Amino acid sequence: MSSITIDTKFHGTCAIQEEQLLHFRYPMIGFERLRQFVLMPFDGERKIFVLQSVDEASVAFFLADPEQAFPTYAIPDGAVPKTFPGTAETRTLAVVLVPTKTGWTANLRAPILIDRATRIGGQIPLRDPLNFREPWPDEVPQIAARA
Repeated sequence: MSSITIDTKFHGTCAIQEEQLLHFRYPMIGFERLRQFVLMPFDGERKIFVLQSVDEASVAFFLADPEQAFPTYAIPDGAVPKTFPGTAETRTLAVVLVPTKTGWTANLRAPILIDRATRIGGQIPLRDPLNFREPWPDEVPQIAARA
């Protein structure tokens, strides 16, 4: 196992294993040039993670399992590109959380999908009229203080 050292937005300088790297074949909207990320814990109690860019320390996204707040949320049939690797059994679905002055919002219109088997991921823009600033009902005070 080979490790690399990266600078991060919330965890300082960290050594990570190369096996932890995620390659975003389907890039984050607005961050198309950034393709290497690592998923890091942030708030284990609430299952909040940080998707940290390996190439740019200042770029990090809060991620959460949408089922925590929106139990029926799912990517519609046909929305995942046919070239996206894996199956429903090997994929992890997450949404980006964004801090606001009054709480947190979740981007339901462009979820994150990661194939755990290949470590390939991406943001999947949906055409459905879902909200990209849906209020996140769970309080996340630790993150608000650290963001």
